[in-house]
Amino acid sequence: MDRCFYGCASYKQGGLAACSNTARVKREHVEQVILAEIEAEILSDEAVAHAQKAVQDELRRLAKRDKPDPPVTPKFAKLDAEASELRAMLK
Repeated sequence: MDRCFYGCASYKQGGLAACSNTARVKREHVEQVILAEIEAEILSDEAVAHAQKAVQDELRRLAKRDKPDPPVTPKFAKLDAEASELRAMLK
């Protein structure tokens, strides 16, 4: 209803004809309750541990993705050439 309380805007603008909800709650109280819930849910030890694990998993995934291909060995090159010949014969 004003900057110190929360209340129904319809009641504030139109009175009882617009809304019968005359309840008002101190803004300070509402904000304390909301912040306590945020702290309990988002900043709990379990939530922080879950976030840390998710970040570590993503970093591992990105590290694997960014690893350069191993160098081509002569043996691999020979096998790759043989595989290409076999593919050509099958066509």
